[in-house]
Parts: sequence; C-alpha cells; structure tokens
Amino acid sequence: MGLTIRQRLAALVLLILLAVGGILIFIQDSRRGIEFPVAAEEKPVYIHLSGAVQNPGVVKVAPGTRVFDALKQAGGALSEADLDRINLARFVEDGEQLYIPKKGEIAAVAVTANSGTKAKRRAKTTKPQWTGPLDLNTATASQLETVPGIGPALAGRIVEYRKQHGPFKTYEELDRVNGIGKATLEKFRPYLYVK
Repeated sequence: MGLTIRQRLAALVLLILLAVGGILIFIQDSRRGIEFPVAAEEKPVYIHLSGAVQNPGVVKVAPGTRVFDALKQAGGALSEADLDRINLARFVEDGEQLYIPKKGEIAAVAVTANSGTKAKRRAKTTKPQWTGPLDLNTATASQLETVPGIGPALAGRIVEYRKQHGPFKTYEELDRVNGIGKATLEKFRPYLYVK
C-alpha cells in the first residue's frame, strides 16, 4: 500500500511529537525524585538593650525581629520608659545597642566638679550625650552631633547630602558623604540606621 508524500510527512510529524512527549514525561518523572537541599538555618541576631528596660543586657533574637519583640524578650519596658521616642516597629540589626529613654529624660551634659566660670563655660560647650540609635533620614544636625565622632561639620554634610539626594535607601549609602569612609561607616553603625 503506497502512501502519498503528504501522508508520509503527517506520519513523520506524529512520530516526532510522540517522541518529544515521551521525553518530556520522562524528564518530569525524574525531577520528582530529586530532593532540593533545605536552606541553611539563619544566624541569630544579638542586640544590646539598655536604659529603661526590665532586664537590660544582650538579647538573642531571630532575624527580622522588630524592636517591640526584642523589648518583650528583655522583660518589657519599665513604667517610666518613654516609648514614644523610639520606633518600636523598626527591625533590629545584629550588634546594635538599643537605648530605651525614660520619660522626661534629656541628653545628659557632662559638667566638671570645678565650680565657677570655667566649669560653666565647659558645660555649655560640651555636646549632649547620645541617647539611642538615630534614623539617618529624620535626624537633625544637632542630633547627629550626639554620635561619637560626628562634629558640626560632618553632621551638616550628612543633612546636606540628604537634602540634595533624597532619603538614604541603605545605611551603606552614608559612605558617599564626604569625610566618611569604610572605617567610619563601621564606627557609626551602632548609632545610626535607615528605616
């Protein structure tokens, strides 16, 4: 029985489709038997809670933990804690220190034991002490000056950079500010963050 060229081509196409279908089924079945490795367990995050907290000290939390959860793990805040001054919804970062201020607490000013005009002059020129991590996108120049190593000039450059380039997207973007390199970036990490 003779087949026309059209019939031969149709039979050839049908055989090719059957072969491809069989190969695809075989590949699909072999993939079902493959087990993919489970992602390695994430490393814990350690933060230092201090100030108006029940159990100050280092707390171990899971990655992605927010401030309010870390505070719960430390026994919660004291009744005199001023929780409105910190961002409770912010994610914590490994190695950071989180200071919980008391209500009415103002940045302490170091005053020497000497009395007289010299001591008063020193008290006026001493910069306020740092009271907790600062958000780079909301901190004022005077707040930035409370961070050890940031003076008026550098604080002004940080604020000016933010005005010119918009909010910081990551903490690491801070090294684009003139006068901040990799070493100072790491030095400021416990004091500054980006929401």
